Amino acid sequence: MERWDPFRDLRSMREAMDRLFRDSWGRPLDSRLPDWGDIPVDVAEKNNEFVVRATIPGVRPEDIQVSVQGDRLRLQAESQSEQERKDERYVVRERSTTSFYRALTLPSPVNTEQADARYDQGVLTLTLPKAQVEKSSQIKVHGGEQPGGMLESGTPAAAENM
Repeated sequence: MERWDPFRDLRSMREAMDRLFRDSWGRPLDSRLPDWGDIPVDVAEKNNEFVVRATIPGVRPEDIQVSVQGDRLRLQAESQSEQERKDERYVVRERSTTSFYRALTLPSPVNTEQADARYDQGVLTLTLPKAQVEKSSQIKVHGGEQPGGMLESGTPAAAENM
């Protein structure tokens, strides 16, 4: 007996559509779209910091944007290249742009003031110290009088003593 797979029909339809596009244009439609890729990352937790390594090939350090808000990390990069070829009768100039984006949630908030970012040979390495977590504190609960000298019943505290 074969186990039922609810996604088998969807995969089959996707394969049929890919064949249709490949037969029409030579390759699936999604391979013709501009590059917009996820950035592969490794996140390691060490003592009081996170070390994030992200592979972002072919970009300059100034084209990489890193932002952190609380425990949310966002990486974005864009590379542009231009190539010119001259032939006897033609001049061909081609431009390409590749964009990368990745957002992820870290296990805890980080201290961006002490963060460090280095980019070397296509690998971005972020060292993100963990933010100091505020310790919880007790708040004393008072009964009877509310702020402004009123009792919970809404009568002034001075009227209650008469």
